[in-house]
Amino acid sequence: MKRIEFETGEKVSGTYWTVIEEAPSKNGERYYKCRCICGKVKEVNVKNLKYGKSKSCGCVAAKRLSKKYKGIVKKENDIDLTNKIFNKIKVVKRISGKGVQAIWECKCLNCGNFFNITQHNLTSGSCISCGCINRESSKKNINKYLGQVEQTNLSAIASDKVGKANTSGVKGVSYNQKMQKYVAYIGFQGKNKILGYFKTLEEAATARKQAEEELYKPILEKYDYKSNKKLT
Repeated sequence: MKRIEFETGEKVSGTYWTVIEEAPSKNGERYYKCRCICGKVKEVNVKNLKYGKSKSCGCVAAKRLSKKYKGIVKKENDIDLTNKIFNKIKVVKRISGKGVQAIWECKCLNCGNFFNITQHNLTSGSCISCGCINRESSKKNINKYLGQVEQTNLSAIASDKVGKANTSGVKGVSYNQKMQKYVAYIGFQGKNKILGYFKTLEEAATARKQAEEELYKPILEKYDYKSNKKLT
């Protein structure tokens, strides 16, 4: 087999290498010390030089990859999302920025609200609305547990259940033996309020019901809590 030879200063055909001199052999393989087009010096296997398996020190491939990446970034920067729809979000216009950090003005198709959002959150699918769907879901989920909301136990105020100690049969109404009258009261957000003293049970019950309309009904509706009582 003919011995492969390269001369000092020879530019190896099909590569970006220039031969400097032959280097010491390694594991029985011949090597040449070569200078890459970028200036880096490296010892290259003679067969890799001869058959074009080694084109450069790696800088050329890296440069090509960099150009390809820049092209992708440019394409991403130039993308126009105007009028495109993502879940319940319709894009109106670009506000500022480029690429995934661009800010877009959008309209929520669920509630009609206008809001700003980054391109990344739009295209990744991490947002499905302006947030209204999550809020609606939170209100519905509150029915699944008993908890304090705004210092109020929704389950307690939504119930018509009368305590065992109650002798009037009406929640929030008791009979005061000393005054010989019915007293109406209501508890809300950690405070108890006396609504008044009445001659008849019906009058006391009416006062209690009015207080529930004023205090309980708004917060139950706010959290979409299903009550077993009828608050008209």
